[in-house]
Amino acid sequence: MQTRSKQIALTDALPGMVLHDAVLDTRGNILLPAGATLTAVLCASLQRHQIETVVVGDDSHSEAEVEAERNAGLVRLEWLFRAAGHAAATPGDATPTLHRYVRNFRLGTPA
Repeated sequence: MQTRSKQIALTDALPGMVLHDAVLDTRGNILLPAGATLTAVLCASLQRHQIETVVVGDDSHSEAEVEAERNAGLVRLEWLFRAAGHAAATPGDATPTLHRYVRNFRLGTPA
């Protein structure tokens, strides 16, 4: 399953939050890697680097909500690829492969 995340203002970040994405400076240098746990000292350092937002893990949703959202996404995906399932595959048609890759991405499974 994919990890959920949310972007928040650095001023709303709390010690103990875990970064979902790396924090980069304006030159693209990594200030903090993904997976780093924020501390008050790190938040102050990011403010000195003029970082305004960070992306942190979001565990505020229940498993049932996450599962319902996942299922809704899969239903939408099947609707988007509905014609591909009814048409005979033609040589060079990448639609079935694209469908498989997108579905695996949504499920968080290897391609």
